[in-house]
Amino acid sequence: MNILKMMKSEKGFNEKEKSISRFLLENYEKIVDMPSREVGTYTYTSSSSVVRFCQKLGCKGYSDFKVKFLSEVKSAQLLNLDDEISLNDKDSAISVVEKITSLNNQVINETKNELSIENIIKITNYILKAEYIDFFAYDLNLYLAEYACNQFFHCGKISNVYSASNAQQLLALTAKQNHLGIFISRDGENPKLIAAAKTLKKSKVKTIVITMRKDSTLASICDEYVHASYAYKIEELGAIMFSTSVKYIIDIFFSMVFVSQYDKSMNLNKTYDTFWSRGNV
Repeated sequence: MNILKMMKSEKGFNEKEKSISRFLLENYEKIVDMPSREVGTYTYTSSSSVVRFCQKLGCKGYSDFKVKFLSEVKSAQLLNLDDEISLNDKDSAISVVEKITSLNNQVINETKNELSIENIIKITNYILKAEYIDFFAYDLNLYLAEYACNQFFHCGKISNVYSASNAQQLLALTAKQNHLGIFISRDGENPKLIAAAKTLKKSKVKTIVITMRKDSTLASICDEYVHASYAYKIEELGAIMFSTSVKYIIDIFFSMVFVSQYDKSMNLNKTYDTFWSRGNV
């Protein structure tokens, strides 16, 4: 759902809805504690008109709208993105290189600013204690999970990810408490991932979710949440933004585990390099 984009375009809005949309965009800092009735007063509409407007945007109501709208606003502010970073048909090779470089740098900085050292240490301890790390993801995020598996194998952690949805569900059903479940989901609302997270919770398996939304269903189920960056403002580059952020997060946890058992990790990688240098392919 791209609430900001819909509000700014005003496509399909009547005059009342345009008035409500413009007021909310201009006064987003004030609406946290502002009831729908007050918004209706300021826009010369009504509380029911405000609620219907929120529902038109795909929200359950005004309260649900505020959570999602302010989350998108925060993400856009943190990234400090402007329209110049969007791609267009006039871009040259130089401008594309500059834009993507700028975007990646901003995404990493925003992700870094959202990280908590306390949270990093806590999750690192979860990873160190686990005998098996099970990743749950779909579509493009599946490749990020495969990247993570490869990284964690290099510090001696047995990691798994399965592309088939039934295999992921069976993995959740058979996981024991010596497993750790890590979910990668942009909006944290994938029904299959939610089902797997609930299954792991019943089995008392620790779980972590990497997602853009702290208010998502997955974040509410999992033991720990890690914020990954995404901004609807430049939706065409969303996949790049999210994957850059997730890879950065994975690299941090890989590095934390690596240094926590440095000698063991170094010996493993030296043995691995020796194995391949002998032509064992």
